[in-house]
Amino acid sequence: IAETLMQAPPPPSRPAPPRPAPRRPTPDLGSFAGAGGDEDPGLAALLAADPGRDGDVARPPAPSNPASRALDRRAETELAYLALCVALPAAGARRLADADLERLFSGAVVRRAAEHLRTHAESPSSGLPREDDALAGLIAELVLRAGAHESPDPADLDRAGLMLELARLDRDIAAARAAQSPLSDLAAERQRVLGEIRKVAH
Repeated sequence: IAETLMQAPPPPSRPAPPRPAPRRPTPDLGSFAGAGGDEDPGLAALLAADPGRDGDVARPPAPSNPASRALDRRAETELAYLALCVALPAAGARRLADADLERLFSGAVVRRAAEHLRTHAESPSSGLPREDDALAGLIAELVLRAGAHESPDPADLDRAGLMLELARLDRDIAAARAAQSPLSDLAAERQRVLGEIRKVAH
């Protein structure tokens, strides 16, 4: 019997249980900001251009990327203001005459439209340069948008002007942060404009 047992093949060994895969470390999101924790100034400027940004309001993610959302929101703020200047031509022309167009508007064509409306808010399609197709197209869009305001209220222009100013301040703050310049005065001005927006919103 002992000799038979010695000649019998050994029982099959059980396979070792699989080893769990090592856990991947959670990435440090701050490392994506750049070397030394600095933000990408271009992306920061785009993100800061959101005029509705309040810092304490959660928003669902949108399908587009943040830079595109910021550009879209910035453009919409500027066009909404100019459309109201057309809908309220007397008040709009006065506002534009007193405004620093270079600081308030981010694009060359939009600035040209604002400059044109300073003297042509009553009849936006007149006096357009023939060679400037981009300006003519933008003015046509502004006239259509203005027509959608059935009973425009001067308070709407006040609100739109404050939103435009807030967008300008956010761009200035982003640029100052990228240049490591002082932010206290700009931040205080932003808080003042936000307070004015809350007043006219109620």
